[in-house]
Amino acid sequence: MNESRESQGVCLLGSWLCPINLQDAVQRIVDAARKHEGGYVCLANAHTVSLGRTHAQLRRATNSSILALADGRPVTWVARLLGARHPHQVRGADLLRATCAYASEEPVGHYFYGGAPAVTRRLVEVLTMRYPGLMISGYDSPPFRPISREEDAEAMERIRRSGARILWVGLGAPKQEIWMLEHSPFLPETAMIGVGAAFDFVAGSIPEAPSWVRAAGLEWLHRLINDPRRLWRRYLISNVTFIVFAFIQILGDWFRLYGDYKGHRD
Repeated sequence: MNESRESQGVCLLGSWLCPINLQDAVQRIVDAARKHEGGYVCLANAHTVSLGRTHAQLRRATNSSILALADGRPVTWVARLLGARHPHQVRGADLLRATCAYASEEPVGHYFYGGAPAVTRRLVEVLTMRYPGLMISGYDSPPFRPISREEDAEAMERIRRSGARILWVGLGAPKQEIWMLEHSPFLPETAMIGVGAAFDFVAGSIPEAPSWVRAAGLEWLHRLINDPRRLWRRYLISNVTFIVFAFIQILGDWFRLYGDYKGHRD
């Protein structure tokens, strides 16, 4: 999974993305788990890419990942305009379901870290019923308040003792990306995947947007309507910022390419 970023993706507002399809992403994650390879996977949407433009630690977390996937239609559209040949959207919930389905007959343990306690318990129940052969090594719901070093160390020890090779992290962005950046050295044989609200979607505590809404690139609007108080700032401010600076980057790339072409002809 350690190909050069230049050969496998595009740089969008300073964040390197690899917009591969869902099947390839699942294969890479499960292969890494089989080989006891560590590292982590980020899912980048318009909010995280926009935030990463000025949030150095988030940008570093994305660019230090073994795989940064495009989670959002607007991101894939811009990636195509920046030169990605076949950009694909990989949603967190889809990646979680597909990986668990693919790995349900594999001797690979899964651990779930994040979410509200009731949500994470329900998530484990749903996955156990849907994929009977899935090996679940454990789950943990950290408190929403800042946790102490002792609590953090105890949580890491529980994950290590579980023997899990795939760790699903549902802390929300940018907290989960920074958490994975800081904790990946302590779990050198565990592949971590930050999936945001996927715990809620798969558990059924938050309704998912219909497929036609997702295809139109309006999943963000569906979520905003369902939870405006919490998400208005994220979507209305971050999405507008993303559109503006992505447009500036696209224009800059086109002008540069035109200048190179004109200079070559001259």
